[in-house]
Amino acid sequence: MKTNTNMANADEVIFSGTPGESRRPSTTAALAGSALTTVEVKFNAGFGNSVFLRGNGGGLNWERGIPLVCVDGETWRWSGTIQEPIVFKPLINDRVWATGSDLKIKPGQKLEVRPTFGWPALIIPAVREPCSIPASTSK
Repeated sequence: MKTNTNMANADEVIFSGTPGESRRPSTTAALAGSALTTVEVKFNAGFGNSVFLRGNGGGLNWERGIPLVCVDGETWRWSGTIQEPIVFKPLINDRVWATGSDLKIKPGQKLEVRPTFGWPALIIPAVREPCSIPASTSK
């Protein structure tokens, strides 16, 4: 599978798949006209900080962000089944906006974003528990 890379305002955006590439969603998704869509934000938010998405469509809105799931020290993920393209933008702690233009994703795509944030992002106090991967415990 080929990967397309687009650069917009110093932010790195990577779409999986190739435009025009034939894809078949699962039968359930095809019947509903929707497909699993994933946004991965690659950013080390620092201890105690979180990454959120705000936008239009897919359960997002521009007034209050949805927290992303912390996958590792610099990967934050949102996944949802959508029927229409969504427009969105990442934020740190649902307060500091990523620089650059709004981003758009279509149903069934996987998008990797490497946003940049302005100076205040570095001093915003944490609003959630830090991302941590639990250590295995044995007794």
